[in-house]
Amino acid sequence: MRRPGLLALVAGLVVPACAIAQAGATPPPVPVAASVTPPPPATGPAFSTATGAYSAAQAARGEALFGKVCESCHVAADFEGDAFVSKFVGGTAFDMFETIRTEMPQDNPASLPRTQYAEVVAYIFRLNGLPARAADLPVATDSLKAIMVEAAKPPPGSIHHQSRLRHGPTHLR
Repeated sequence: MRRPGLLALVAGLVVPACAIAQAGATPPPVPVAASVTPPPPATGPAFSTATGAYSAAQAARGEALFGKVCESCHVAADFEGDAFVSKFVGGTAFDMFETIRTEMPQDNPASLPRTQYAEVVAYIFRLNGLPARAADLPVATDSLKAIMVEAAKPPPGSIHHQSRLRHGPTHLR
């Protein structure tokens, strides 16, 4: 028993496909599984000073070192508050570390071991109210580049937070 409808159906599908191929048209794309193409590598900082980037012990060592080496030219206030924000916030811990390492001490830049520069950076983070964590701030370039420097935010309910809520931004007072 012949089925004339089936032959017509097959011819109706095959003929247009051949015509597309002969005309040089591009066939529709074939869907590819998502796992075939890996996601692009992560770029930019992996975490922030706002979540902790140094240890309390490291900051204490940095404070002692700051007293011995840095205080002959600087006071801690040189690296706190607005000065800290304008110099370092928005960059990476590497940017901050490298600026201090290549410029300090002023009479002998880059003369301290990398661990001591990291201790001073940790002390500056503590001065600015940034939280500590269990691990020290790393000294490896790639690790420092993975840390975004952010300013500490006052916790809700704090006096500083409440005063800003009642009186508005500082520049409007």
